[in-house]
Amino acid sequence: MSYTDQELVALLLNENGIHRLPRLEFAELMRKKPYDKVVGKRIIFIDLKYWVSFRMSLEDDITIKLEEKILYKSIYKNLLQLVSNNIAVCVTSDSILTEVEKMPFDRKLETAKIMDSLQVVVVLNGLNACTFEYINIDLITAGKEPIDQYHLSSVFEANRFLSAVTLKKMENEPDLLYNIMYDSMSQMTVQEYLKETNGDFYDPSEKFAELVNDTKSKDTTKYSYEELLIQGLASQSKSLNKLINYTPISKANPLEHLSLYIECAPFLYLHSAILAAINIEKARTVRKNDFYDLSHSCIGVGYADYFFTEKKFHHLLKTKPIDCTAHYKCKLYSDPFEILNVVVNLNSQI
Repeated sequence: MSYTDQELVALLLNENGIHRLPRLEFAELMRKKPYDKVVGKRIIFIDLKYWVSFRMSLEDDITIKLEEKILYKSIYKNLLQLVSNNIAVCVTSDSILTEVEKMPFDRKLETAKIMDSLQVVVVLNGLNACTFEYINIDLITAGKEPIDQYHLSSVFEANRFLSAVTLKKMENEPDLLYNIMYDSMSQMTVQEYLKETNGDFYDPSEKFAELVNDTKSKDTTKYSYEELLIQGLASQSKSLNKLINYTPISKANPLEHLSLYIECAPFLYLHSAILAAINIEKARTVRKNDFYDLSHSCIGVGYADYFFTEKKFHHLLKTKPIDCTAHYKCKLYSDPFEILNVVVNLNSQI
């Protein structure tokens, strides 16, 4: 998004505007903006399957049956009503945006158009979540105050590396211009974001599937679910420690602090729990798309009120040994008829 000439002049002339703040103080305001947008609203996290189905239901697409078109169009229209009445906010995630990137350009933008029509301006940021969850576990076990408000971002900041490089280019600008440009980019729509990042992404899904399947075939040791869960948490902590170059101030042992991980690190916990549940099924083969379903599930279950997801992962998450509904408030649905019932009921509360 860019300002009109009139708007830009007004911002430059406003001596008391927030854009006159020092850039670090202004950046903190920008960081809190997504949280202001969800206050008092139900957070509905929608998997890619449903975004694509909404798009197809509004197109002259003969590959989708008429009854399915009617069903998905009804869900979509009810979501529009929920958003317009400020009952709910529809969100996407950094992992879903990365998955959309794999689509042909025209389909990508048409899918983004549906997201924008539902005013998707808030992103559940999995990369931020796992990073700060790890830091928070360390801080809490050391008796320190944890960091709050870390899992939401603007669409522009869904790709941490892109936003960091973009802001780096502006670092020599005066604070006023830096803040105005930062504010402008923070209002970027999903369509604008996908045009900006077109082709500029790394797809780790195939490598992920190869690694998991290879490990399962070579390691013949019989582990319990609990052992795999603890191993996963320890491995994630070690990897994050290297990735973010963080020096721990405590010795947080996942085995001793499992309840703390469940409560304060839902992304990390669910990531390990899902992989543990998959790996105890020796005959189960991991597909590359499981990488994205895994990422969506970790952030969605941990931080949304409703998660409209794939049937396969819906079953995995809600049944033992994971049984995520025993730990988190998020309500999971994969049946479109049930989803329609949910959004209609939410609209009836107006």
